[in-house]
Amino acid sequence: MMAGPFSITVGAVGISTAAITSILQLKEFISGLVDAPSELKKIRADLEAIEPSLSALKVISTPDEQTLGAAKAEVEKTGLAKAVNSCGDACERFNARLGKWTRHSSREKMDWTDRLKIGVWEKSAIQKMAVQVETCKTTLSLAVTSTNLLVLNRLSQSGVESDSKKAELQAQMKSLEDEIQENIKLSKQLEADREERREKAEQALDEADDEEESKINSALSELRAESDVLEDFQVNCGTIFSQVQSGRTGLVIGDVKTDESGLAIVGLPESVIGRINARIGNATTAKNASAFVGVYDKNVGSGGFFRPPQPGRMKG
Repeated sequence: MMAGPFSITVGAVGISTAAITSILQLKEFISGLVDAPSELKKIRADLEAIEPSLSALKVISTPDEQTLGAAKAEVEKTGLAKAVNSCGDACERFNARLGKWTRHSSREKMDWTDRLKIGVWEKSAIQKMAVQVETCKTTLSLAVTSTNLLVLNRLSQSGVESDSKKAELQAQMKSLEDEIQENIKLSKQLEADREERREKAEQALDEADDEEESKINSALSELRAESDVLEDFQVNCGTIFSQVQSGRTGLVIGDVKTDESGLAIVGLPESVIGRINARIGNATTAKNASAFVGVYDKNVGSGGFFRPPQPGRMKG
């Protein structure tokens, strides 16, 4: 880590103390349920990864106020503050609901009726919460890593660095670009899974009685909220990707935005890097849209790059 007197603070980039407190409180609540089902354990594991990333953000240091200002601006554009604050709000609400769902349970054992409620009746709410926490964790990790690399890259360009150090930094930035693209693909798979669940819920609604109808409508509301979370995550990933690739290659392209179900390949082949100075604006994709923005291999085409993703978890 580059030493310096100026550091990024959590509050300076818009992350609220209340959000962090809510995240920690939910983590502690779930940790207190020794016999918690796997769905809740996954949420807890992702919550545990958020605090170290927030600490890593504060560790990023810069040698002067100008570099600090650039780093803060980059963090703000990533949507990091909104992701963490929204997660905090969701954690506060979920903590209260979880308290009601587990009111028959103790710290030593989960009551079977509570386990049934969590595993079946409230499944959509828990799935939505899992997506909220995972996308927050991944956005935070990607944003912190990208900001640190961009700071180091900016300093390497203004100072004297060996060719091997510069090559190592370029390789790290390229690796992060690949990781971001993988997360975008995985989020689109999650969106496809969510859409399948929505279709099944709407089909069940046609044959539901009054009590079932209320539960299904509640599930549909959770599914709509889940879709919004995934869309925000894809926008954040697109922004972070464009920042990293701009820093690595010097590529300049205006803002890129796709329509719903649209397709975009914008940029230049790898072979021209070093000969063209350019930067990329913000890249956003609408619902069910796909985009590749930046530097690409000569063999990249819509048939290869936009192949349907395989199921998996986000990386971050």
